[in-house]
Amino acid sequence: MTKPELKFFIKLQEYAEEQSLLVFPKVRLADILKPDERQNRWQAAFNKIKSKHVDFVLCDKTTLEIKYIVELDDKSHERPDRKERDAFVDSIMAQCKYEIIHVKTDNTSDFSMS
Repeated sequence: MTKPELKFFIKLQEYAEEQSLLVFPKVRLADILKPDERQNRWQAAFNKIKSKHVDFVLCDKTTLEIKYIVELDDKSHERPDRKERDAFVDSIMAQCKYEIIHVKTDNTSDFSMS
């Protein structure tokens, strides 16, 4: 975890405790999403998500139901390859009815919601 991610993680844990949530850092998309194994292109779909992760997942403390998915966006998210990756992840999460909250930082620990 980078220093900005760790600092944000600590703040996020404080929020989560107040809301009876648990925070899981660095969760693979393949642990959140499951391609339909009955489809011919299951392996191709799985390959697209198996090595990608989101920064934080907040779950209900008693049921572990996903409540929030949070991505911490630093300057690297301005690169074309990262924009493409973020668009893909946002799109697939929307298809599965999960909304991603993007939190921007300029690497000086100054966070703002987008």
